[in-house]
Amino acid sequence: MRLIERQRNGETIDQGLVKKVVDSFVSLGIDESDLNKASLDNYKEHFEIPFLMATEAYYKHESESFVAENSVSDYLKKAEERLKEEEDRVERYLHTTTRKLLITKCEHVLVRAHSQLMWENFQSLLDYDKDEDLQRMYSLLSRIPEGLGSGTSEEEIRGTCEEDWTGSRFQTSSNKPRCDRSARSEGIRRRTA
Repeated sequence: MRLIERQRNGETIDQGLVKKVVDSFVSLGIDESDLNKASLDNYKEHFEIPFLMATEAYYKHESESFVAENSVSDYLKKAEERLKEEEDRVERYLHTTTRKLLITKCEHVLVRAHSQLMWENFQSLLDYDKDEDLQRMYSLLSRIPEGLGSGTSEEEIRGTCEEDWTGSRFQTSSNKPRCDRSARSEGIRRRTA
C-alpha cells in the first residue's frame, strides 16, 4: 500500500514488485471445495478492501486540499488525470476484478463529492468560453448517475428558459445567460458535441 501511495505522490516505484505481491494474494486463494478453482477471498480481505479504503482516504484528503488552493479549472484537470492514473494502475498491476470497485470509489471521491462546486462554477466557465473545461466537466459529471441532472427533456428545458445559447435555452438575468442545472447539462452536451 505504501508503494502505491508513493506512486500517487509522483515517485517511481517497482510496479513489477507490486504486481508480484498482488498475484501472491490471488494465488493464496484456493477454493477448498474445488482445488482447481481459485478463490479471491484472500485477495479481497487482505488487499482489495484495505486498498480501497486507503484510496478513498488518500483522494478525499488530496481533493479537499487541492480544491481549497486551486481553481475549479485546475481541479477538473487534476480529477481527470487521477481517474486515468487509476485506470492505468488496474491495467499494470491490480487484479481485474478490482477495476469497477476502484473506479467507482474514485468517481465518488473525485467527482460526486465536488459536483456541486463544479456546477457552481459552470456559468463562469461558460462566460469565459472555457470550452476545454466544459468538456472536462461534462466528461467527469457524466461518470456519475446524478451528475448531469435529472434527465430533463429538451422540451422541458425550452419551456423553462428564455434565451437561446448554442441550440439550448437559458434563463436570463441582467442580460446575461443563466441556466438551471438541467439546462446547463443540455448546454454542455451541445457545446461539447
